[in-house]
Amino acid sequence: MSKNKPNGSKPSAAAQQAQTRFVEAVAAHRNGQMQRAQALYMLILATQPRHIGALHFLGVLHYQTGNPERALNLLDKAIAIYPDDPSAHSNRGNALRLLGDVLGAYDSYDRAVQLQADHADALYNRGCVALQLGRAEQALTDFQAAQQQQPDNTAVLNNAGGALLALQRPEEALSYFDQALALLPQDIEALNNKAKALLFLQRGTEAIACYEAALAAQPDNADLHTNLGIACLRLGDFARGWPELEWRWRLDSATAAAQRQYPLWLGKEPIAGKRILVQAEQQLADCIHLFRYVLMLAERGARVTYFVPQGSSALFASSLRGADIRVVESIPADTAFDFETPLLSLPMAFGTTLESIRFADQAYLSPAAWASSRIAPLLQDIARPRIGLGWGGSSANNSIDTQVSLSALLTAMPQGVNLISLPELSVLPAPLEGATHSGLHDFGAQLKDHADLAAVIADLDLVITGDGLIAHLAAALGKPTWLLLPCFSDWRWMENRDDSPWYATLKLYRQTTPGDWSAVLQQVKKDISARFT
Repeated sequence: MSKNKPNGSKPSAAAQQAQTRFVEAVAAHRNGQMQRAQALYMLILATQPRHIGALHFLGVLHYQTGNPERALNLLDKAIAIYPDDPSAHSNRGNALRLLGDVLGAYDSYDRAVQLQADHADALYNRGCVALQLGRAEQALTDFQAAQQQQPDNTAVLNNAGGALLALQRPEEALSYFDQALALLPQDIEALNNKAKALLFLQRGTEAIACYEAALAAQPDNADLHTNLGIACLRLGDFARGWPELEWRWRLDSATAAAQRQYPLWLGKEPIAGKRILVQAEQQLADCIHLFRYVLMLAERGARVTYFVPQGSSALFASSLRGADIRVVESIPADTAFDFETPLLSLPMAFGTTLESIRFADQAYLSPAAWASSRIAPLLQDIARPRIGLGWGGSSANNSIDTQVSLSALLTAMPQGVNLISLPELSVLPAPLEGATHSGLHDFGAQLKDHADLAAVIADLDLVITGDGLIAHLAAALGKPTWLLLPCFSDWRWMENRDDSPWYATLKLYRQTTPGDWSAVLQQVKKDISARFT
């Protein structure tokens, strides 16, 4: 209703008419009759431009119909007249979120909660923004407070579970998703989220059952198919996983279609003598991991152009094995192609199974000779054994860093070995947090690119890392590599195994308690002593 304040006198005829129109406008608004509601709100404001209810609700209507700029203007006018309305501040936050102003939205929701501590919508929305900002603990508190007001709101339950997943508390998250499913058994979001929690707990078979239940309700949901594909790959069911993963192109089909200029090659047509463009849709780690398929295309006689991220082409230049392969960082404008294929589609195109993975038992990357010559003086006076410690920036899931830090790695290293810091060059360096080691050598400032990093790794005896890119790089170079995995890790490392079908030289150390690396690091320290003494 209108927030206009009575002054004790009988309302004028104009005010009574405005109030009648406002009641009609709100009813139309609630019934989805947006054009009628908008017309009535504007009629009210034509005669009473300070009518708070019309300003407020017309603002809501505008962000609901895709005009957040106009919504913000109207809500600001309403708040200027009556600044203590929590709902106006909450709706202002909604408009700001649509405008991409996440911090501004947070402040508006926060103001609404200050004005009314049990305002369920503001609590819920502040929690969503807090989660987006990486403040998972606060998000959980807000969702739990909103749940007190709306115990049967499945969105609140789903997001509370999401906050718990961000905090690496999957068992507790499951309880929230199950509550949502008890209220709405075919809740797609709850089934999808429950599957993620189950994958976190290494319960992949149950996760697949959740995806299947959701797909029974929405068989054309591309997000569910894509997630099912990833879950199948985690369990080694490549025959089902690769085709399901192809649904990823339907997540944004317009963008995918716009980017595709040539016929798609998925393994059916002969490609000997054909020009084929391989697009690296993923990050550099994936480009390294799946580079084997670029070599396999060349083995079939294809003339391959490999499109990789900026600054990474030098890494692959010395590993082309004399094949007809060009590695580029922009698609050549003067070249026409017979086919193109996304990098992550190549495993399916080649019919990859666990047993047929190529180059698993051999190095398929080689350090560049020029990089090795430049790096050699840095290492020549460092005695063996030389152990590389790979680390990167935050690989956080919201507010929780799932990657073991360099400082934690240092505490697990015995004396008597030389340690070479291997920073992931595409991220900002992380602080050492006071940890040190007498054998630590840091050449990060001298490394220009990942070709330099590969040259360093090639001259080490062992690489230990929690960073996926470093692990792919070291293992592709054929270097003994120990990868320290959090409870929830990438699909490539699968479930419940300490080796990898992708790399014979890779050993996996799995965290058993979220956030606790002590058992992993104790085992690493023990294994180093056994290996080098």
